[in-house]
Amino acid sequence: MAQTEPSALKPPTLRLTDGGPAATLFHHLRLDHSGRKRDVARVALIFALGTWLPLVLLSGFDGVLFKGTHIPLLYDFGPHVRFLFSLPVLILADIPIANRVQRTMDHLVTGGLIPKHQEQDFIALIEKSIRLRDSRVAAALLIFITAGFEWWAVSSQLRLGVGTWMEPAAGGTFSQAGCWFAFVSLPIYQFIVLRWGYRIIVWGYFFSGLAKLDLLLTATHPDGAGGIGFLGRSIVPFGAIGLSLSAVFSATIASRVLFAGEDIYRELPGYGVIVAFSLAIAVGPLLFFMPKLYALRYQGLAQYGMLATAYTRAFQARWITPGAAEDAELLGNADIQSLADLGNSYQIIQDMKLVPVTPLNLIGVTLPSLIPALPLAAIIMPLGDLLRTLAQVIL
Repeated sequence: MAQTEPSALKPPTLRLTDGGPAATLFHHLRLDHSGRKRDVARVALIFALGTWLPLVLLSGFDGVLFKGTHIPLLYDFGPHVRFLFSLPVLILADIPIANRVQRTMDHLVTGGLIPKHQEQDFIALIEKSIRLRDSRVAAALLIFITAGFEWWAVSSQLRLGVGTWMEPAAGGTFSQAGCWFAFVSLPIYQFIVLRWGYRIIVWGYFFSGLAKLDLLLTATHPDGAGGIGFLGRSIVPFGAIGLSLSAVFSATIASRVLFAGEDIYRELPGYGVIVAFSLAIAVGPLLFFMPKLYALRYQGLAQYGMLATAYTRAFQARWITPGAAEDAELLGNADIQSLADLGNSYQIIQDMKLVPVTPLNLIGVTLPSLIPALPLAAIIMPLGDLLRTLAQVIL
């Protein structure tokens, strides 16, 4: 990997949360926010009330808010968690993710990782990523996929076999609230989720192109990833997406178990899928750096291995071979420290990570998606037993 001198670089700004699918529509509706905290909170509140409040009002008109069917709206945890918690979290996640992405981009530039002869390639990669983010074809595709999910949900997933606020008589027609949920609230939520999925694809595209550049990496860098260990920190805020999805899944399972009599143990594998998916969407883009880090590790071990061979032979000849340097002062000699430093450098290369992510980064991503599982655990195990079990694990 070429060790060309880096130079000052002023590339365009890549912000995952600016532009993208439906950006024009959101702008006309004054629902764009440009990352400002107050505006993001306002947009989150508008979406939450616009998807949840009509359900409450229409359920009251239909007589299924508190009673009138097997599962009234008040006792169905799913819609409340989906629209009052999950949807706002997906929108508010714009703030930490945008900030972390910006810091990552700044580090790439100021950290001197881009060689001078590939600065224009780096700028072109950012411009392509921005065009991909703002693709109208992608926006149309997301709408098409949302419609497909909508058809699947209406045809099968929303019918539980018992009367609900959506379908007061099992096998009957949807209530007014059920129609609003199926054709307004749910599609909005699904589109926001899919939009985040597409943003992650764009982030992965950028990383795939970045990994192809001749980055100025160092095998002995203390971060154990050649100098790009900071990329692992960029995935931590994406844990908010896992938190959002797992909260909805947990609430939906709880309602079905408590009020529809479904077996919770049959639903738990699905929760594992949610956690694995949350981890995959965060770590997936970093996998593009595996070949580069593997090559760097292989090259570093070869270079430092030859250096270590030459140095240890000279050390042996000077200090170990009988009769060599008998009168030299061994205590405090720089040769000993140099040998230790060389060993430490070789060990850093030996322990180099092939994916620029640490266990702490992985915990930061997965832990949020595990938190909503606690109410489900309370259904299976009494709260007292659950707390004692956790105490035994922790202590």
